[in-house]
Amino acid sequence: MGTGELRGDAPALAGGRVRFSSGGGTDDRTAEALAAVGALHENAALTRRIHSVLPLSQAARAHRIAEGGHLDGKIILTP
Repeated sequence: MGTGELRGDAPALAGGRVRFSSGGGTDDRTAEALAAVGALHENAALTRRIHSVLPLSQAARAHRIAEGGHLDGKIILTP
């Protein structure tokens, strides 16, 4: 699951989107939220958005894209 935290309340997670954040307080780190995200993981309902896949030789381009902001997903560099 990584080091991100669960944002939102557990009841809303069952039918809605789950968002993880590396920042914020600890008030939403509850056993119920952990159980909800665990269930989503078990059901393979967690997905990651991919903005683009680039070869490692284009790492500088990937940095420029990321610095431009407004990404709807991750940039993946491949060997």
